[in-house]
Amino acid sequence: NKKTETKGRQKIEIKKIEKISNRQVTFSKRREGLFKKAGEISILCGVQTAIIVFSGSEKAYSFANPDIDTLLNRYVNSNTYFEDQGSKLDDDPNRFAHRNGEYNEALMVLEEEKKIAKEIKEAKKDNDIGDGFWWNIPIDDMGIGELEEYVEAMVGFKRNIEKKMS
Repeated sequence: NKKTETKGRQKIEIKKIEKISNRQVTFSKRREGLFKKAGEISILCGVQTAIIVFSGSEKAYSFANPDIDTLLNRYVNSNTYFEDQGSKLDDDPNRFAHRNGEYNEALMVLEEEKKIAKEIKEAKKDNDIGDGFWWNIPIDDMGIGELEEYVEAMVGFKRNIEKKMS
């Protein structure tokens, strides 16, 4: 009569389970626990509860007290304010559109910076600038904006030298 020892309850890191079979087993066990808790809160507190969960294979599971149709109709047709205690990711319904816009804008800036870096690299090659310092880049082909930035940089450079000399 050898008693097998188990690992018992262990704290796990909350992240997506990579192995599909383990993920399915965890989903089934946790779904049952979630539904059990919903039933307990219904009985203990005398409240109506409904939970709908979709599995990874898009199969729907639900629990409700008294029944799902009654609660869904009440939710959809009610003027009652519902406080969503769900995922904190759902704070902004347009969050993906907003983030995609930011991402695309950042990509455009990145591409522009890459183009500028490539032009500078080619200018260094074309003009055979060995030391690669920005003040050695020829100004003949610069546009107005680039010349203004160049002058600002030179003035700042001069100020820094004067500070260090004094």
